[in-house]
Amino acid sequence: MGAIEAAAVGDIVSFGPYEWLVIAKEDSRAMLITRDSIDQGTKYNETMGRTYWENCTLRTWLNSEFLERFAEADRNRILQVEVGDSGNPKFELDGGNATHDKVFCLSAKEAKALMDDDQRKASANWWIRTPGYVSMHAVCVFSDSGGVYLDGYSVNTGNFAIRPALWVSCEGV
Repeated sequence: MGAIEAAAVGDIVSFGPYEWLVIAKEDSRAMLITRDSIDQGTKYNETMGRTYWENCTLRTWLNSEFLERFAEADRNRILQVEVGDSGNPKFELDGGNATHDKVFCLSAKEAKALMDDDQRKASANWWIRTPGYVSMHAVCVFSDSGGVYLDGYSVNTGNFAIRPALWVSCEGV
């Protein structure tokens, strides 16, 4: 495993307490997603109801408690970015409002564009920030096939994991 700044898309790198897959590089930054699913049993939202990325409890947790798992120097390299979602193409469902986050889940469109089926495979099914067939469901990726399930599952289902994504600065390292 090499340093992020020297890594190519598809390489595995160490950053903070995790191993990451480099899924995009542009200018002086790299987009990373955890190499495998983590935190099995994570709910997309603690309660059942109309939920979008902007108001889900998973987003709040990722950008607070999860972020605290990193040393301060690593946290300072994680960039805050605008996170939007074009919505669910299968059900023509809006993706909600854009947010500004340091840590996020991929959208269905990003997961399909930036990763192949093998790269999406993991040890557990994992959440995507795109709404499912109704806004009380969120899209997920099946661990065994890497398939993106656009119908989704209830947001308060606790048998999924996460693969957090983030943009990291490669400058001044």
